[in-house]
Amino acid sequence: MEDVVWYGNALQAAQYYLWNCPPVDMSVSPDTKHWSFAFYKEDHKRLIKRWNAQKKDKTSEYGQEV
Repeated sequence: MEDVVWYGNALQAAQYYLWNCPPVDMSVSPDTKHWSFAFYKEDHKRLIKRWNAQKKDKTSEYGQEV
């Protein structure tokens, strides 16, 4: 699938889902037991800006910018 981007960040995948963009595929590594989520590149281009913008509005529990 050349038109997708794979992500291992479950929080980002969950947020994309909440923004009405569910993953088009998912996979789990048998070695690490970590999930990877596939999103269409066009959706990713649109949502990555929103993802980065909302991160700037939050700070970590230690008062540092996330």
